[in-house]
Amino acid sequence: FDDLIFTFNLNPRPPQTKRKRSSFTRAGKEKLRLVRDSGACVLCRLRKVSCSAKEVCDQCRRTVDDPIIAKQICLRTRIQDIYIGVKELQSSLIARNEQLQNLLTSLDGKPQDIRLSLASETEGHRSIALCVQVMRCAVSPKCRWKSLKKTHGIYITSNKLEEKRYVIMPNSLPGVEDLDAFGRGILLMSPGSLSGKMTRLLDDFLSCYSSQGGFSTVRHLSNLTLRIASLSNFVAYGFLNLQDGSYDLLERLSVEENHPEKFVSETVHDQIRVLAAEGLEPAEKHVFSELDNLSKIVGVSNHARIIAGTCLLRLLVLYRDRLLRDQIRLELPRTKPREFTRLSRDFELHQLRIEQSAFMYRRLTVAYGTLCREHDSPLTMNWEDEGMGIHMNENEELKTIFSQLRCAFRQFCRENLTCTYDDVFKSLISEPIKGRKTR
Repeated sequence: FDDLIFTFNLNPRPPQTKRKRSSFTRAGKEKLRLVRDSGACVLCRLRKVSCSAKEVCDQCRRTVDDPIIAKQICLRTRIQDIYIGVKELQSSLIARNEQLQNLLTSLDGKPQDIRLSLASETEGHRSIALCVQVMRCAVSPKCRWKSLKKTHGIYITSNKLEEKRYVIMPNSLPGVEDLDAFGRGILLMSPGSLSGKMTRLLDDFLSCYSSQGGFSTVRHLSNLTLRIASLSNFVAYGFLNLQDGSYDLLERLSVEENHPEKFVSETVHDQIRVLAAEGLEPAEKHVFSELDNLSKIVGVSNHARIIAGTCLLRLLVLYRDRLLRDQIRLELPRTKPREFTRLSRDFELHQLRIEQSAFMYRRLTVAYGTLCREHDSPLTMNWEDEGMGIHMNENEELKTIFSQLRCAFRQFCRENLTCTYDDVFKSLISEPIKGRKTR
């Protein structure tokens, strides 16, 4: 016993043993290569799990439990490499721009002031306008004027020819920033879109967030997303009943007292469409390149996840509205004989746009799905403000809009997904969200 007490160590040291590490085998190297290589699909790259480089992976099969939809979401390409923007959807604008350049060389007469305006359908006849100056064109005086009439939620045009053509003077043409501000004002007057009232709340939220001071990656992404939404309305026909003040210069109001229908100049509107397309291209290029880095953006905070998810949802709704508009346009009956002669050409054009918009709608839905975690998504999680310190107050306006947006998003998932092309959204996002209890 005395020997034990004498040899007892009061400060024992831990044994000098090294932690064993598993060897990095050839199979492990191959697994890592599949994750990092472009052969891995979007979902597997984000979750950093192994993926099959040739066929639909097990991860995507388990995600949707449907082999057909699993094939659609098991994507291995970057958005910035395959996105379909304004150039592809509105390919005729290149030829129209060349025609406009010829018209601008033959302006005649004195400059006259007109107003491009749009009146709200709901908010007490509120209107917004953009002032420009026009001159008559001498080289090609005949002009096609269009009247817009709303049918099944979209505007359909009817045409007439007049002996006068007006063109916006180059030094009076608004800049992209001015047109963007005009378009954002129109968005904030809109009651919604073909996808429901959620669209208006998305625009309200992004507008409120973008107007705050300071610079951040998500605020820049929000601002460019709102620019894409505002300028897209000008580029595509069928979404805005934009009135053209140049029609009043024809001095035909007394003749048409019994027909107060307003017509818009094709030339003036083509100038606005080309200008909007020029502003859309760089915004689309930047936004879609940022969407490939979503994992880095949303990893900063839950706030960044909410903002990035809202931007992504606004973009996929934009493409969904486009395909719905073309789908409605194809289903409308044609009664005039000349319309039947153009039936095949119109069908091919609208069908191509439907396929292009449907591809981007599904592709952006997959990107949104990478932000969802089981039954949670950026539009169903609890609000988290941008404040970095404990003494900073929450933005109550943003918080209120986000609360309304959460309800509208749930309603959209329950009631609006009736389109054939909503299959991926329903399987990947809507069905899991329905199983989540409201907090």
